[in-house]
Amino acid sequence: MRPASNGAASAIGIRLRQLRKNRKLSLARVAKAAGISVGFLSALERSHMSASVSTLRKLARFYKTNILDFYDPTESNSRLVSPEQRKVLEAGPGVRMELLAWGNTVMEPHLFRVAPRAGSGESTLTRAKSFCTCCGGELHMELEEEKYRLKPGDSFYFESATPHS
Repeated sequence: MRPASNGAASAIGIRLRQLRKNRKLSLARVAKAAGISVGFLSALERSHMSASVSTLRKLARFYKTNILDFYDPTESNSRLVSPEQRKVLEAGPGVRMELLAWGNTVMEPHLFRVAPRAGSGESTLTRAKSFCTCCGGELHMELEEEKYRLKPGDSFYFESATPHS
């Protein structure tokens, strides 16, 4: 948990609050379901803090949606997304997530930029399939108890329902 610093965190906070209010849920109910504190959820909704990808996935799972839906749902989707148009989420210390497409998409494509020795934190799982390609450096993946080391050019495909980090 860390202070929010960009417009994406503000958009996410607003959307999280809307989702909770529309469902007439308390902060305590949502926080308990996501495994986070009420204070942290409140800070997220007020855009005072940003969340890790893992926390956003827990919230998305609770709301039966995906991370992309935390952004402005009225914003139009373009088939072509240039780098300067990407929605960016600073997803934790040294972890930057760029959304490569949004709107009515079948996939949830992200570009993660992970600083040396940074990571996703706790293990995550989703109902999707995941595909990773290491573009530079080394990427250490853990899938259940197995550890993998990806080097530039290596690809990795797995069921996201399997705990991973």
